[in-house]
Amino acid sequence: MKNKWTLAAWLAFVCGLLIAGTNISGEIQGGREPVFFGRNSNFTASGYLNGVVGRVFSTTHGYVMPRAGSIVGISAGTNVSAQTTPGNVTYEVRKNGVNVFSSALAIAGAAVYKNYATQARGVDTFSANDVIAVYLTYDTFAGTINGIFGIVELQFDT
Repeated sequence: MKNKWTLAAWLAFVCGLLIAGTNISGEIQGGREPVFFGRNSNFTASGYLNGVVGRVFSTTHGYVMPRAGSIVGISAGTNVSAQTTPGNVTYEVRKNGVNVFSSALAIAGAAVYKNYATQARGVDTFSANDVIAVYLTYDTFAGTINGIFGIVELQFDT
């Protein structure tokens, strides 16, 4: 016999679960939120990147968290306009000025590079009022980066 769920039957079932007080827990509890960062100017040394309104992040300026949650990912596009020495840069997600999650990028010439990193919920957590910012570290790379665009993915607990 074929399972024939109509839209009305499905909505009644879902509403019945909600009315019955079903609790949501696990990975689907809370919302995921991207927060944006970038830089649209020449960058030749380590430093904080910008938030969505163009303000440069710092140990005290960044995204202030409205509730508790976890840092679950970072991704970035990096435009390298000139290279003196090939090597790595690292995108660091900092909580209150301290690196808690990072993603390294190997650079081998002038080009646009993409990188990302993800991790499980609960590994690197934050509380309400913590400040989240992104810092770019020039590890072994020497050269000019003239465009960065990316997101940090957050998972809130509620």
